[in-house]
Amino acid sequence: MDLAVRAVSRVSRRAARRGFSLVEVLISLFILAMGLLGLLPLYVMGARANASSNQLSAVNAMAREKLEQLRAYPSTDPRLAIPTGASLADTTNNSSCANDLPAWWKPATGETSTQTTSPGAGWYPYPCRRTYTIQAFAAGNLAAPVSSSTSDESVYNQPGAPPSYYDVKLVTVTVTPTGGPLRGLRTTRQSTYVRFRNANPS
Repeated sequence: MDLAVRAVSRVSRRAARRGFSLVEVLISLFILAMGLLGLLPLYVMGARANASSNQLSAVNAMAREKLEQLRAYPSTDPRLAIPTGASLADTTNNSSCANDLPAWWKPATGETSTQTTSPGAGWYPYPCRRTYTIQAFAAGNLAAPVSSSTSDESVYNQPGAPPSYYDVKLVTVTVTPTGGPLRGLRTTRQSTYVRFRNANPS
């Protein structure tokens, strides 16, 4: 009886030291792989969301930069001119409103180029386009734009000149990503009203 108990005890100790079989290891690895594959889409979505946020921050900064630049121009600057008879200046009637960003850039050196074709190896299309529009608004009515009655706004700089046909201009800058994770979906528009100084000098 004592020998039988000792034999069973030795068998139990050997079974306790036996470890995992190959089949058990393979099943464990399969379950682990399935769990990791389930997390993979979350990682991809997180990476895309992060890249998209970075892109949105960049286009917002570009729009603010251009808006501040336009606000600094004199109100009679050709870059803020609205053609005669038009209520809106844009890329179709004012060449200054067209994209002012380069066409190509070289990330390795930070160089940019406005060439129509690639300058060579290592150059990539610039990832954004930036344009702007200008609208004129009558004094006291910012609800509806008015048409320009003259293309030469310098007349309003002259002493004793009559009041302008408008008091303010609405400048809207649009930046559109042309690349990146969500190109076109991260388009941003920023606007500001710019007072026409010569309409009502202070």
